[in-house]
Amino acid sequence: MAALQDRINEILKEAGETIKVRAQQNLKDGNLKNSIDYKLNKGKVEMIMAEYGVFQDQGVTGVGDAGYQGRKRTVHKSKGGFKFKNNKKMIGGDRSIKAWMGKNGINPKAEFAIKRSIKQHGIKPSLFLTKPYEQYTLELEDKLNALHEEFYKDIENGTNR
Repeated sequence: MAALQDRINEILKEAGETIKVRAQQNLKDGNLKNSIDYKLNKGKVEMIMAEYGVFQDQGVTGVGDAGYQGRKRTVHKSKGGFKFKNNKKMIGGDRSIKAWMGKNGINPKAEFAIKRSIKQHGIKPSLFLTKPYEQYTLELEDKLNALHEEFYKDIENGTNR
């Protein structure tokens, strides 16, 4: 049985590493890309990343206020049910916006306009993590089926790995 558990852990480690690498390939260099990692926890793979990564992946639904005076654009819908609600964590917080603005040479006076735009239009889902996860889930199903068959052949043959 220990050999079976070792094999399962090996498959889960491979899953975590594969999903991590594929998600990182979907992002430009930066803090979010560098923060992606995984850990095994009670027979599951948990993906770890900067807090705002979930909102970048799943998107944020904009409020689409009819009285909005700015440039009208598409109001994005979140795949994870996230809404703006003036939550600083939702968009990475003030420090993240300010750091992004500085990195891109944007005048600090534009911070209010950027936040207002995110609230109005939301954030388009990038699915940088969701797509690799779903793709690997299908591959993982095949690997676990093969392991299942291997395990029952061992039982039939009376061998113990």
